[in-house]
Amino acid sequence: MQNQITKLRELTREYRTYDDELRTLNAQVYGLRETRKGVEVLMIDILKQDGFNEFKHLKLEDDGSVIKIQRPQTWSKPFSLSQSELKGFLEVYFDVHKLGNGEDCFNYIVQEKKADIVSNEFAITRTVAK
Repeated sequence: MQNQITKLRELTREYRTYDDELRTLNAQVYGLRETRKGVEVLMIDILKQDGFNEFKHLKLEDDGSVIKIQRPQTWSKPFSLSQSELKGFLEVYFDVHKLGNGEDCFNYIVQEKKADIVSNEFAITRTVAK
């Protein structure tokens, strides 16, 4: 038993070391994401101007990566449903339609969520060449 307690102490300290390192790295990642978001805002300010309406991609020749530009009202954000949201949609659907099946129900939910997921924002995504 004593050997197991000693081993557990060692593993607990090792765990702490990795956890501390992850916390430090996550803080750095958060800072980098905030900085990148600031650069995106500056890019979007330029892309909103006349003359840039047709820009859909920006290619970086030095590394072959591509930045995809998605304009407002042209793309949909991914979505998820909580159980309560799903339950609410199903209750409304079956109450209104009285008859239905799984496919009809699914299509109804997707249509109802589409209004929420059509983005009113720009999105910038970089794809790195392989």
